[in-house]
Amino acid sequence: MKIYRIIAVVFFLNVFWVGYSALAQGGPSDETLERVQAFFSTQYGRDYVLQRYNWNLQTWSDTSLGCPKLGVNYEPKEVRGYEWTFTLADNNTYILHSDLDASLIVLCSDVDRSATMRFSEFRATDFVIEYPSTWQVVANAEETEVIISPAGTEDCAGVGTKIIFRPVVGNANTMLDEAIQQAGFVQNIGVPVPIGERIDALALGYQAACGTNLLQYRIGAFPDAFTSTGYLVIQWTPLEDYSSWSAVYDRMLNSFRLTDTVESLGTDVPGTPPEQALADYPLGHVFVNDVFIGTFPTLPGTNFTIDGDASQKRRLLRFSADGTYLAFVMRDPFDDTQRLEFFSPNTRRRRVGDIVSAEFPPAWAPTGTQLAFVEPIDGGLSLKVVDVTDPNLTAQILGTLPFADGCPASDEDYLPEQLYHYETGPNGNAFTLIWLLDGRYLYTTSCDGIGLAIWNPMDNTIQDLGADLRRGAMNPDRTHFAAMDGDGVVYTVDLATGNRTLVPFEEPAEQLGWGLDGRLLYASTQRAADDGLMIDSPDLEERALSLLGTFPYRSVLNTISIIEFDLNRGTTRTVWQGQGYAIGRIVTAPNNGGLIFSLIPSDRDYVVAFMGNADYLTLRFARPETRLYWVSPLTEASREIAVSAYPVYAYNIPPQ
Repeated sequence: MKIYRIIAVVFFLNVFWVGYSALAQGGPSDETLERVQAFFSTQYGRDYVLQRYNWNLQTWSDTSLGCPKLGVNYEPKEVRGYEWTFTLADNNTYILHSDLDASLIVLCSDVDRSATMRFSEFRATDFVIEYPSTWQVVANAEETEVIISPAGTEDCAGVGTKIIFRPVVGNANTMLDEAIQQAGFVQNIGVPVPIGERIDALALGYQAACGTNLLQYRIGAFPDAFTSTGYLVIQWTPLEDYSSWSAVYDRMLNSFRLTDTVESLGTDVPGTPPEQALADYPLGHVFVNDVFIGTFPTLPGTNFTIDGDASQKRRLLRFSADGTYLAFVMRDPFDDTQRLEFFSPNTRRRRVGDIVSAEFPPAWAPTGTQLAFVEPIDGGLSLKVVDVTDPNLTAQILGTLPFADGCPASDEDYLPEQLYHYETGPNGNAFTLIWLLDGRYLYTTSCDGIGLAIWNPMDNTIQDLGADLRRGAMNPDRTHFAAMDGDGVVYTVDLATGNRTLVPFEEPAEQLGWGLDGRLLYASTQRAADDGLMIDSPDLEERALSLLGTFPYRSVLNTISIIEFDLNRGTTRTVWQGQGYAIGRIVTAPNNGGLIFSLIPSDRDYVVAFMGNADYLTLRFARPETRLYWVSPLTEASREIAVSAYPVYAYNIPPQ
């Protein structure tokens, strides 16, 4: 039972006089006051001490009683009643409106329930969460479904939280996507936001009908990367009451934690999975258009750009040799130029003043803090070097690199091809710029991403490696480079002599990656999974141009594989196979225990939804987005780890 206490000694005369004058003026009865106090107690959430109260007669034009709430329909009619002012012992004041007999009552002031409620802790086998002490907890025997609410039930007219175990999950984004799809018709979907200081958990809000009521929902997604499982925490409240419960729900989400998560495992622990030994190695990537540094498997990590502006096209990420700095290229939307920025977790983000190429990555020195980049100029490329510790970031011009320019703009109306270009380069040809151990520079010689050469700044000489080579991967010791010709035939190139050695992959290669020990070479291959799906009906032209960007439109679905070639033994094996459009980047783990690769999904689900005249929400979730996968060549086990792009590893643990 709630306790309503009026401080008798100090305020007796005041309360007596208020009550007496109310009765004298035909004011509210004791029963009306009790109903208003009981209603306020329910809204306030705990016992309180009422220091004093006042009332005034009012007339309102509808049943909102002058305090309308978002999403609630009200009956237009004249309502006579009282405006109440409750002042509590903590000197906080709350306004309530009621009709004459308090059969209809509205709280007009917001109540921060998180500050007034007492909280308890529920400890399940695999998780812990705080909850309001007056609520009931009802769990099934396996604790895979737990309801926490005032009555321990799901009530469309009330508030509550439901915790659901998910046996197979990707990352927090994929968990939220699946939850929204399973929720049925929803509206006003928010964007995913991090939960507290967590780097791997996200929450979003949406509205949906429950019975005859419109509820505000919030879902928190908590993946467990070590077990590939996770939990959803689903919270709900009537839309009009959400603002007063938001802080309580924040506290509950922030308190949720998994109890079986391994915090850290050293590499010397027998039987430690290779991915768990990567906890200290920085992993850079682009998540929701911002640059993040995380560690596998806890992504996304910490963001170092914060605007999520897709027009800036941040890409071409590169770590310094010691893992301290991360550089990247971005488009400046104000003047449509490409700029070079860099940062470290311990320094602020800085921008080099010079304009840079949109396709050439920055190139760190093999040791130290010098960073090379190229600026397009008439007749070639200006190669420049800057020391990132220089307060002025003054760039030194090393010379001009010969470069074939004038390529026609690539046609990239096709959405998967746009994603593929982002991960690679024009037509899948990623540009190369690498600072070699002897001070020379390996670079791409043509604007179509084809052709390789080495430039020596000491004598301004060029060593041509071949006008046909493209899509390369550097050996970790920077002495050999793997690349392919126009037919997808792979070679390793000795960078001292320029000699090529054939690598006999059985199928044409698309993208390459080189294992950290120099022994294993990886190639992605692809072949058409079907004849494609064509949209060419004139009746669909206008809608196709609006939603698909081009007409006629052909959807492509490929079967994609990652093939491992052992350079010592001359053997091959398939370490991953799936379907999609293409693989963008293949990044080997620092401990050689696995691969992270970016998969460009097919647009097939998107096109099928389009042809089925699906609504906007269905189309939104069917739209292809680049995804990161982990695959262990040791076990051939793989899983999706993030809806993100452009992964890059630091191969040394940064000094603390």
